[in-house]
Amino acid sequence: MLLKQKMLVVAVAAAAGLAAAVVAYAQAPAQTPTQPAPVARLNLSQAQKDQLKAFRDGQRKDVQAVRERMRAAHRQLREAMQADAPDESAVRTASAAVAAAQADHLALRAQAKGQLMQVLTPEQRQQMKEARAQRQTRRQDRVRRGRDSK
Repeated sequence: MLLKQKMLVVAVAAAAGLAAAVVAYAQAPAQTPTQPAPVARLNLSQAQKDQLKAFRDGQRKDVQAVRERMRAAHRQLREAMQADAPDESAVRTASAAVAAAQADHLALRAQAKGQLMQVLTPEQRQQMKEARAQRQTRRQDRVRRGRDSK
């Protein structure tokens, strides 16, 4: 039983550390991209830009609320894990709150992508798919180069 508790604490601590790293990364200031964002390369019409701006403006409050919930949930999990005697129930509750907030955030991202895809022409959608495939290839190449250099 003691081994199970230790394993649970280690697993949750690892999850909390990963979650904290994700939050820190998300809150870091954005770096100036070397290339324009994929959407910027699509040559959107003014009508398309206006539609997307209206959607983003409408979603802004929801996104801010979800981000605040994520921060609070991560803070709660961190506090539960840093207790002198971590309570499994408190850790599970906090972990569930983190997961729920992340799910809500992903749902908002899916809505935004759906809205974007509805606004794009078939040619622009194809350009997005090709750009995504190129990014994936570059990402895989970087991983391979990293492995080969070790």
